Amino acid sequence: MTTADPVRSFRWQSVSRVIVAMSGTQRSGPLLRASIVAARALDVELHGVYVRDTAIGDLAGLPNAAILGFSGGGTRPLSRADLDRAWAREEETVQATLSATAAGAVRRWSFESASGQLGRVLADRLSGSPLVAIEAGETWAVEQAWALIGRLSAAAGALLVVPPGAVDSTDGGGNGPVLALYDVAETGAAGTGTAKTGAGERMADGAEIIALADRIAIAGNRPLTILALSTPAHARHIADRIHKDPHVHQHRVLSWPDWRATDLAEPIAHVAPSIVVASLASRVFAEPAAALRLLRRATAPLLLIPPV
Repeated sequence: MTTADPVRSFRWQSVSRVIVAMSGTQRSGPLLRASIVAARALDVELHGVYVRDTAIGDLAGLPNAAILGFSGGGTRPLSRADLDRAWAREEETVQATLSATAAGAVRRWSFESASGQLGRVLADRLSGSPLVAIEAGETWAVEQAWALIGRLSAAAGALLVVPPGAVDSTDGGGNGPVLALYDVAETGAAGTGTAKTGAGERMADGAEIIALADRIAIAGNRPLTILALSTPAHARHIADRIHKDPHVHQHRVLSWPDWRATDLAEPIAHVAPSIVVASLASRVFAEPAAALRLLRRATAPLLLIPPV
């Protein structure tokens, strides 16, 4: 296995830019930091999108819609003008945050404001197979974020989701290693480098996961940890192959035979990664309920490669 084999073509290599969905409700750290590291690793533009949610705008003018007056007490009707002023202030704050964080950290960055439903706005911007970064637990509930990942995965080059545990952290686990989840079906001593989900979709193979994780680790100046979802014996075989690859920088290989998502949060927390790189077609995400449990318990952003 060679992570930098010029003959190989990985889906994430076609990523044209990193699109980060921004809102005023976000805690600015983990989402922007992880997005910046991804943009730097892939040498692409970082593009922030702030969306004025039309569903909220439709509430203005309804009989029961009201705004609290802090100075004089009481309430008054909520108008569209009130929302427009609030959106303008929030947009200015979000753009300033992006500017201050991205300046000097990435080669190129840009910002736009759009009106609509956030999921639809992102879906309309999938040309060029971008990496799309979203936050779960603030902008959306975890269930809504996971559903959106499913809708975007067909056209996105990769997806970055920041779970509630990372948002709640002061540094988003930013000082930890990059963790690659290497979910490869055992098929004898040599292994195939691929696995199939119950739905029959071929997952991005181990070389692709490690190649991307290695890129992220180098860009973030972090060590690389590979968590093999296999027996210790198979993990040792994987380690032997990786050690022979001169392109993979400082790393270690761990084993976790019980790959069930309900248990996977434990070894991930033990590693304390800055970011987790995995395939959406991994057995870890085969059952939505188990995937949601992992997302709720994860303490680092998840960078997910869609099925091939």
